[in-house]
Amino acid sequence: MSEKSKSFRSNLYEIDLKKGAIRLKNRVCPKCGRVMALHEKPIPRWHCGYCSYVEVVRS
Repeated sequence: MSEKSKSFRSNLYEIDLKKGAIRLKNRVCPKCGRVMALHEKPIPRWHCGYCSYVEVVRS
């Protein structure tokens, strides 16, 4: 098992109880519509594991 703790689906969303809104924390892939992962190393980038779409983060 990895050094990081297990991630759960509930960690993927921000819940605002006052407004009654639920918002996804990560980006959605423009090609396939699935959730993308943020990778920090070796270069910061958003990556879709399903269709292999990649967006490099430029600062």
